[in-house]
Amino acid sequence: MKLRLITLLGLLFLIKNTFAQQEFKKINLDSLVLVTPIVDAAKIGDGTANTFDAALSSKISQELFESLKYQLPSVRYKSIRDLETLPQREYIDITHNYLAWTKSKKIKGFVDAPPVLVQNDVEFTLHIAVSGYYGSSVYKGIYANLFVIDNKLRKIIYCDSSRTSTAITNQEAVRKLTLKLVEKYVTFKLNQREQHR
Repeated sequence: MKLRLITLLGLLFLIKNTFAQQEFKKINLDSLVLVTPIVDAAKIGDGTANTFDAALSSKISQELFESLKYQLPSVRYKSIRDLETLPQREYIDITHNYLAWTKSKKIKGFVDAPPVLVQNDVEFTLHIAVSGYYGSSVYKGIYANLFVIDNKLRKIIYCDSSRTSTAITNQEAVRKLTLKLVEKYVTFKLNQREQHR
């Protein structure tokens, strides 16, 4: 009886994992367009109030975009100037889709992609949204969100997030955190220079 129960549990686990693997499939570079990342960098002091740093946000966005293009050399990319200088309120509007998606995932639904991220000339859009703090507060850190959009459906089909307690002024930490996320969803090999870092 005990052996039968263990066998049944093992089979259920195997079936569950098989279905999970069928639901998730890594995206190939040739079916993907990378668009300008959005960044919300803010200075935070000892209190809870924070001050949006537009210049730093734009700088990190540009540097991260160049780093991703280097690591994904055969991917198409599109620079969307409006995303590079996005006001904090609009950043929150776009990343709110990430939160909505994670809630709807429980019922196997997809959330509409922000229209600015939909690119009709390619199958999928890869988009990165990074937020974080720097300053004297203990709350500093980096939060990286990844979205994969099915452009035909105009829906977010994958999304994920990762975080670190490093200040957002650390560009290397931003880059590493982002690449770690991308590796989970996109089929690519790190460039040689990256492998030796």
